[in-house]
Amino acid sequence: MKEELNLGGDKSQPEINQKELDKFKEIMNEIVGTRAVHILDKDLNTLGKLPISQSIEALTETSGIYAILIDGKIDKELLSLAKDKGTSYLVCMSKQGVLNGKNVNIITKEELNEL
Repeated sequence: MKEELNLGGDKSQPEINQKELDKFKEIMNEIVGTRAVHILDKDLNTLGKLPISQSIEALTETSGIYAILIDGKIDKELLSLAKDKGTSYLVCMSKQGVLNGKNVNIITKEELNEL
């Protein structure tokens, strides 16, 4: 298996590696049906896990965000906040109506399972 996988996102963004892929899959499987948001740092340590309803406020106050995993779909407000925070990955159930961000790689749970 490839050590790093190209998602076709912004070339300045890091390519997802197998460790990240495995961690993202694990967390997405855990949060299905919970309507939760899971926030990770660059070392894939948990910075927070909270309900979607509290996510914008918590993300605004959190620094060092590398990935945001959400049991829901991405909206423009979350994408904008992720860009402002320098987040590398948004992993979600659906990205319907939201284009990939220039500086943020958006991956759906379905896409994770295909990698």
